[in-house]
Amino acid sequence: MDYAAAATEALKDRCGKFVMFNEPSIFTTLGHLFGIHAPGVRDMGVYGAAVHHVNLATADGLRRLRGVAPAAELGTVLALNVYSPASDRAEDRAAATYAEALMNRNFADPLIFGRYPEASLPVVGPHIRDGDLERLAARVDFLGVNHYSRTRIAHSAKSGMAWLPPEPSAPVTAFNWEIWPQGMRDILIWVRDTYGDVPLYVTENGMAGAEVRGADGRIDDQDRIAYLRGYIDAVAQAIEAGVDVRGYLVWSLIDNFEWGEGNAMRFGLVETDYATLERRPKHSYDWYAELARTRTIPGP
Repeated sequence: MDYAAAATEALKDRCGKFVMFNEPSIFTTLGHLFGIHAPGVRDMGVYGAAVHHVNLATADGLRRLRGVAPAAELGTVLALNVYSPASDRAEDRAAATYAEALMNRNFADPLIFGRYPEASLPVVGPHIRDGDLERLAARVDFLGVNHYSRTRIAHSAKSGMAWLPPEPSAPVTAFNWEIWPQGMRDILIWVRDTYGDVPLYVTENGMAGAEVRGADGRIDDQDRIAYLRGYIDAVAQAIEAGVDVRGYLVWSLIDNFEWGEGNAMRFGLVETDYATLERRPKHSYDWYAELARTRTIPGP
């Protein structure tokens, strides 16, 4: 809260919007449940504590910032995925619902409703102290939605759910994430139907590509152009269905340091030469610039 207040105080004369966290489901899950990222823990109890503490920090932080920057619009950014059952079996459908509770609703329900989904209470409940539930809900002026793909979920006797790779025939990114544009429309409508008419921004969407160099020496990333076209069309479909989407941000302008993968996964519209730090626009950069200049997406 002190850090957020100091940063907001320093920037509020130049920024009109602030978000409290980026993708709390990712750093809690990968760091405390799957052990992939720091601190490398694999413990459901530790994961539950991390979830609850970041939710308390989100709500308390937003209230603190209301006093620091009363004119600013405040929100937070959630990574929201589509969790599809691997089959029509009741066990797989229940597992997908459980995954949705742990990864999506565990962070949105407390902020909007001041409570946790019932399915995750065995995980989070032991860490809730007197007075905590009253602190969880906070007013947000908008929510940021980061969305890239969907995940297939199957029942697991050990943990209740298992993450499955995409079907062999499914188109995937260099990260092996399934390319499924319909998921963008579905997740935006799900947020509206579940949490009401909260203004939404798509704060991240994009793909790590194969990065094929064309005859002109630039990255000819037609796969990225096709990906973005499909997902932006899906945003438009959600808007036409009445979802209050205020903006869309592609991830990312330049190739970036990508979590545990370092520089290996390239998401940028602009190529970064890590040896010289030269930046070279890819073909997707020109396509996206033209799209931004010419396309009008209807309002809700």
